[in-house]
Amino acid sequence: MKLALAATDSVEDPVRFDLARRRFHVELVESEESFEQGYALLDAVFGPAGELERHAVLLAWFRAGSRSPPDAAVRATYRMALFFDEDGVLAGVRDGFFAVHAASGDVVALMSHALVLPAYRRSGVGLLLRAAPVALARWEAARLGCDRPTITLLAEMEPVRPDDPDTRVRLLAYARAGFRVVSPDAMAYAQPDFADVPPASARPVPLLLLVRQVGAEAADTVSWDRIADWMRHLFAIHAPGVHVAQLTALHIHLLRQRAQSPVPMLPLPTANEDEGVWARLAWSLVAERYPPNWWRHAPDAPSASTLTPASVEDSPMASLPDLAPPFPGEPARAAMRTAVPGPATEALRARHNAFQDARTVHVYQDARRSLGNYLVDVDGNVFLDIYGHIACVPIGYNHPALRAAWQSEAFGWLAGFRPALGVAPPPEWVDLVEGPLQACAPAGLPKVLTVTTGAEAVENAIKAAFAWKARRRRGGASWSPRDQALVMKNRQPETNEMKIVSFEGGFHGRTLGALSATRSKAIHKIDFPAFDWPVLPFPANRFPTTEYAADNAARESEVLTRAEELFSREGDRIAGLIVEPIQGEGGDRHASAAFFRALRALCERFEIAFLVDEVQTGAGATGRFWAHESWGLATPPDAVTWSKKFQFGGVHLREELMPTESFRLFNTFLGDPLRAAQFGVIWEVMQRDQLIPHTARVGAQLVAGLEALVDRHPAVFSQARGAGTFAAIDVVDAPTRDRVIAALRQTGIEAGGSGDRSIRFRPALIFASRHVDEALERFDAVAAGL
Repeated sequence: MKLALAATDSVEDPVRFDLARRRFHVELVESEESFEQGYALLDAVFGPAGELERHAVLLAWFRAGSRSPPDAAVRATYRMALFFDEDGVLAGVRDGFFAVHAASGDVVALMSHALVLPAYRRSGVGLLLRAAPVALARWEAARLGCDRPTITLLAEMEPVRPDDPDTRVRLLAYARAGFRVVSPDAMAYAQPDFADVPPASARPVPLLLLVRQVGAEAADTVSWDRIADWMRHLFAIHAPGVHVAQLTALHIHLLRQRAQSPVPMLPLPTANEDEGVWARLAWSLVAERYPPNWWRHAPDAPSASTLTPASVEDSPMASLPDLAPPFPGEPARAAMRTAVPGPATEALRARHNAFQDARTVHVYQDARRSLGNYLVDVDGNVFLDIYGHIACVPIGYNHPALRAAWQSEAFGWLAGFRPALGVAPPPEWVDLVEGPLQACAPAGLPKVLTVTTGAEAVENAIKAAFAWKARRRRGGASWSPRDQALVMKNRQPETNEMKIVSFEGGFHGRTLGALSATRSKAIHKIDFPAFDWPVLPFPANRFPTTEYAADNAARESEVLTRAEELFSREGDRIAGLIVEPIQGEGGDRHASAAFFRALRALCERFEIAFLVDEVQTGAGATGRFWAHESWGLATPPDAVTWSKKFQFGGVHLREELMPTESFRLFNTFLGDPLRAAQFGVIWEVMQRDQLIPHTARVGAQLVAGLEALVDRHPAVFSQARGAGTFAAIDVVDAPTRDRVIAALRQTGIEAGGSGDRSIRFRPALIFASRHVDEALERFDAVAAGL
């Protein structure tokens, strides 16, 4: 098929373009014979330098046309064009990848290779090669139903070395074709290197990202949202040829660099241009700007090392997502022996239900046989557990370190009795408080209160906020005899008017004080008396955030405005505000770091205690030990509550929130010392095995996989989102969500819901790349089966 080219596609002299077009014509490669002819020419020039994808990879693309899933939102194709003179003699070859988002009309063309045969250099055919990508992008868009596409041409180039004449020649050619370069001092860009290696061994290579925004070539900045759009298109292009985790890790690193926005788009330098431009381009050589472990220092520059493709680590990037060592003896995969629930489970339920409400039980677990990420039930079914006893399993089932501690005398000090820790604690308790509990403490919160559960933690954080506020309202004075008399009759006029603000969708526990702040489901609260405390809407960002940035920002702004109005109206009556970094029970609802920073600033301005409930998010699940670390707060929270993966509960507090009198925050046991001792072992394992960075990397793979599920099954799934492995995906409605969870359980996935239609991921911190693949495979099969 002949391809029509226009002078505007080349950004060069239209007269020269027309002359070139008269002498040459362009044909889109449609036969395998023509493909082999074009590939052989490209291989002869680019193959020896390692700049050409393997034959098998491009042939697979050519044969398939597109290797994207049929219902993917972004569909990628590979195209090759041959250029012939008036006598039909081959003069040049051009190939590239084209990714089309049909719904928006966005098209990204990733230009691969352009070759003019020696006999035709300076003949004008080069103008046609530079015009071809735009024409191919328009043709590809029209084929998918986009009549007025927005076209972006992308090209990747090795880091600039100003003293290399070939570099200058290539950049000059790109400049004439209308390209600019995303400033590498604002964004460190890298992609996997596929050349001459199996896909599993692809390694990251730093690159310059050259961009031509067709029709907007003069734009000197680009927004991060636009860059994120380009990354989605590049993901569709690269994903079939490289492990998804590798690609995801690179893109996550890239998109976390949002320090400068918008990002400068530099004009490409020519040989005679100011050296200042070359200096900015040379930032692409600075190795420290790329993720740790993806590079090694050049031997001649240990303090200002440079990175080139030759200096990238030898170890394949495929190993990056799994920092944690393999779990010894862990099952290879889930394996089902019976339907779920099985007969042994149902027999136990019948016995159990005679004395307790057992209707909520999924399965009865064989605790001794469960290992790592796999739960084994009493019927012998082996489940991949992504639910983790509602986010409570930190390092998997029967971790060797915990087993060894149990079998040694490590917990011997707890074997004889359970101490009242506020009265006669053993010295080992002090070791735990000043050891792991201080080592993991949030910055700026040196005080700690230990309890047993998350609800107790919230209850005591609220009490601490009330005590702090009351003390401030009294000007630091102690209670009067009248105060002490009235409190025994539950009559404290000034105190009883104080309030805690919470958010719609929030869950903070089931004790009465915590329930008054809980707003997720009516069943939690109905028939129980509650305090008349105010509630704010939660922004609940929509995903992908790049598509909904304006809507999300508008909702967050509205909530902040309402918060300010509430604080102004209620004045000194508001003692504290409590918020989850991600609303877990309420449906895995997120807000931006900027929102939380602004919320913290409002609380500071109105002298309101800022309480962060990290019962679910604490202890590493989000890829940071504390989720609020990602907010970049200027002032720390006043209190942070925790439980779940800690195995017991507690509150870390700022000095000023700790009551000045003894016995104000107190109970008999003050926590569970046995579980605290277990946490000491868990903390050591987390540090030794780098489980937090591991979870960040695996979480990036998981969220990318969930986004791919949304693309493949848009009628079933939406709103893929997460931080670390604290992730979720929405199902079209609640009944379908419940069907999906039931079907997943039959395939060997132990899953649970959140909110009214979400499925949540709460796996252990040892959840690894292979477990992500297994879970996504079964989600995919269940969705297809619907």
